Amino acid sequence: MSTELSPEDRASLFHHVHYGAPPGPAAQVRVTPWSDMDPFSKPKNAAWEKNLNAEQLHRLLMGFQPMDMDDKWLIYSDGPVRKQNPDGNDDPHASVYMYRSWTGTLCFKIDLVVEDVVGTLSRLENPPAMEVQDGLETGAEQSNTDAEGSEASEKEDTTQGQIIGRIVGLTWETDEEKVRFGDEKEVKEYAGNVCKFLLGV
Repeated sequence: MSTELSPEDRASLFHHVHYGAPPGPAAQVRVTPWSDMDPFSKPKNAAWEKNLNAEQLHRLLMGFQPMDMDDKWLIYSDGPVRKQNPDGNDDPHASVYMYRSWTGTLCFKIDLVVEDVVGTLSRLENPPAMEVQDGLETGAEQSNTDAEGSEASEKEDTTQGQIIGRIVGLTWETDEEKVRFGDEKEVKEYAGNVCKFLLGV
């Protein structure tokens, strides 16, 4: 009897080892850091540009709380706070920290610029209700079937789709005694997959 895994099984195992089990509903309370976390020891950073709409920014700032051993990551954020840059830009900044939950190792830090601070803070304090649909979380609000309701729903979707923030940089751990990543391209792909699979961003 052969014990060799099929390509599909190998892909599933790889995904589970690196990203964990499929996430449940989005966090309804902003995740906070644990007390015994391991900071960067050999950090490296690079520019990373990605625009964010209201929903994507909200998911990044809310974070991800591991619930059992199948969850591989702890993700939390700080900010937004104003930060004076050398170029004179004082747009509010925030950072998203991604730790391996088993070891407490800080793997990635994503730097954000937040343009709609008032709306973002309001959304963090009063998160929209979320529901699971086809493995992804979606807004639980129902659209009306009449013409007026359809126009209102369409307007709301347009607002949610507006760019109100952006990713501007990525820092990652290079200490091979802690983690082993590839080159910058592979690191960005890995961090992007963590955002995609766990936060839906």
